[in-house]
Amino acid sequence: MTIAAMTLLLVLSLGFAGYAFRLARQMDATFNALALKAAQTDAAVKQAQGRLDASRKDLATLMAAAKTKSLAAAAQPKGPAGRRGGPLRPGEEATLLAANPKLRELFLQQFRANLQLRYQGLYQKLGLTPEQIDKFETLATEHADDRQAAVATAVAQGIDPSDPALTAARKPNIDQYYAAVGTEVSPELGQQVVALDRMQGMQQLTDTVSRMSAAGSDRLTGEQSLQLAQILANSSSSYTGGGQANQQTLDWDAAYASAAKVFAPEQIQGLKAQGEMMQISQMVRQYYSTSNAGK
Repeated sequence: MTIAAMTLLLVLSLGFAGYAFRLARQMDATFNALALKAAQTDAAVKQAQGRLDASRKDLATLMAAAKTKSLAAAAQPKGPAGRRGGPLRPGEEATLLAANPKLRELFLQQFRANLQLRYQGLYQKLGLTPEQIDKFETLATEHADDRQAAVATAVAQGIDPSDPALTAARKPNIDQYYAAVGTEVSPELGQQVVALDRMQGMQQLTDTVSRMSAAGSDRLTGEQSLQLAQILANSSSSYTGGGQANQQTLDWDAAYASAAKVFAPEQIQGLKAQGEMMQISQMVRQYYSTSNAGK
């Protein structure tokens, strides 16, 4: 082998070694970046969970105090006759929030903290930046505040919060919110928010199931929560018919069967426990409604 050939071979060998070294460094840097992003995401979720738990505790305390005060006022001669304890009736929450600024502030803090947990899987899927996430959560929180204010105003005027006319009156504001999310944050997110709002009741149910699940690996992740909400919505005849998903039209057996193909047995137990409680509650309401109608 000539000296020139040996020199060329040495140069090529050194060049390949240098390329391999650079490639290894790039792979290490990529792995470290992914690990850092995963750690930051995990920290953000834990921080949001901490804020949510704290605000839930404060909100529950203030809601109980405000409701006690409201019931005491209702017990006066001019108040509603026969009002007793129990869950808040439709519109009462909005009325309490409108009358108590501190309560309203805590409600909005809890609402925003819950967005991080509810949409975490979607944030990751769409690759949203922190700035986009912050903008969306600001828009969503303002929208929730507007909705509560509209319900409180309707109740004060003697309008039932479930009246379709109220929903129709608010439609321009709702459409404006969806448009803002699409133009100011992300078109893809705007489309997803519209779809998710159709199954909002199922997302709230999923949040409850997640809290009922055991801690650790059995607790639903953000992506799993979205997946379960979609399964529940697909088991609701009102949703598959083009409307809003609701618990009254939910086929629980179909939901259990679909969820069992995806989730762990411990997670399914949480879903079944919540489903059984809701079905019992619905039967009790139907019983009393029928009894009162017969009087």
